[in-house]
Amino acid sequence: MRPLVTGVLGGVLLAAGGLYAGPLRPLAPLIALTLFARALRDSKSMRRGAAVGFAFGATAQAVALAFVATTAMRFSSVGLLGGTAAVLLTAAAQALPHAAVGALFVRFRRRSPAGSIAAFSILLHLATFAPGLFPWTAAVPLAHLPEAIQLAAFFGERGLVFALGAIAMALALASTRRGDLSPLAFASGVLVAVGAFGRWRVQAIEEDRQAAPAFPVALVDARVDARGRWAAGTEQGLLEALQTATRARTKPDALVVWPEAAYPFVLPRGTRREPIGPFAILPTGERTPILTGLFLSTKQGTRTNAAVVAYPDGTLSKASEKRHLVLFGEQVPLIRELPFLRRWFGLGLGIEPGGPPVTISVQNANIGTLVCFEDTLPAAGRELFQADKIPNLIVNMTNDAWFTGTAEPELHLTAATFRAVELGRDLVRAVNGGVSAHVTASGRWAATRSEPVGGALEATPVLLEKRTIYEQFGDGPLLVFDALVAGGLVLRRRRTKRNEAPTDVDTSQRGAQDC
Repeated sequence: MRPLVTGVLGGVLLAAGGLYAGPLRPLAPLIALTLFARALRDSKSMRRGAAVGFAFGATAQAVALAFVATTAMRFSSVGLLGGTAAVLLTAAAQALPHAAVGALFVRFRRRSPAGSIAAFSILLHLATFAPGLFPWTAAVPLAHLPEAIQLAAFFGERGLVFALGAIAMALALASTRRGDLSPLAFASGVLVAVGAFGRWRVQAIEEDRQAAPAFPVALVDARVDARGRWAAGTEQGLLEALQTATRARTKPDALVVWPEAAYPFVLPRGTRREPIGPFAILPTGERTPILTGLFLSTKQGTRTNAAVVAYPDGTLSKASEKRHLVLFGEQVPLIRELPFLRRWFGLGLGIEPGGPPVTISVQNANIGTLVCFEDTLPAAGRELFQADKIPNLIVNMTNDAWFTGTAEPELHLTAATFRAVELGRDLVRAVNGGVSAHVTASGRWAATRSEPVGGALEATPVLLEKRTIYEQFGDGPLLVFDALVAGGLVLRRRRTKRNEAPTDVDTSQRGAQDC
């Protein structure tokens, strides 16, 4: 029972500490994973290890994703019971990778400290590849301390989970192996090295940013209610609210960015001309381009969630379309087999993934766009660099009005911070009903806005050109390392078992033979 309680405590600390502990938030994942590691060391069977892992993961997910219940009750007819069930089911599903971590660690645990550290780190790293409705990792709270996340430029957010796992298991071993200081020395050495490297790299990135060209932007949030965005007959009022907030900016030459699906009218996919008259995107007399989220209709009767730039000459840029759809928000599994799901998830029907990545050019800026939760996905960020032009600025447009009054908007921003470091680019976020922000390439929050009234966050990102190791090679190098080390551990385990196996020699006659 004690390992199970320790696992639950670790899960609560990871989520609650990571979200609500103020300046102590970066410590939460390290302490939480140390408790998880200690609980697994005390587990005697694979079944107990799986239970500990599930308890750790489910508790962390339930606490962090409590906003799911509020959102489900607010925008569907499921009620309190259904909202609670949604949280519990989501938490249970996203806890399964940690259950696998627990079971496999106990199955292949090593007596040596190095073997235990390697096994725990590899399993935690592999668990981050499991898909989820709202994917987030144990590294997310570290985003509040930019110096702690600079390894993401080389190994990504998932690589930081690997490092956290190594340090956590070393600390867990140090708490049980009295007289053996090597695990504590290892953990201390890694922490000092990561901190020193992080501090150096943050300074180096800021020096590069000072030498790079500035590109001012105005991130508009008209504070449109989530239901109001889809109410019939409100389109003209929504457009006027966006245009009013646009005119209120103090930097007239700044690129204006509207949030996800902000333009309230649907345009045909492939159109390159801006609508005119009351449907125009640019307000009368506006001479600065506007980058807006909108829906585009396809010939098949579906829509794509996209972003385009409306230029002052009346043309539109080629659309950059969302490729990774939100489960139950934009795609609903089994909707044909289970028609009753349409009552609960009607707004998520008829949206399809977009085409290949597109870079949008505005003056000297080559902009890669991430729509909605795409800025929480490492793969989505790297895909931007497959376009015809390498982006030198990343723009996210999101509608977080669905989650107003919950912890989701800040959790979303925190998770998105890693994309700036992984890609080596400044990231700006235009968010309706959430936290608009400018995140520098070093992961620093240069400016944020989450006011309850409409307006614009004016920020000055810079255009960077250097490419990071992670952007070019992704998770491949660390996965190869995982495979090599795991293979070595398995071979060593088999060799050890072979050496310890009893022989078939019958020694009962040895004395007679010797005579």
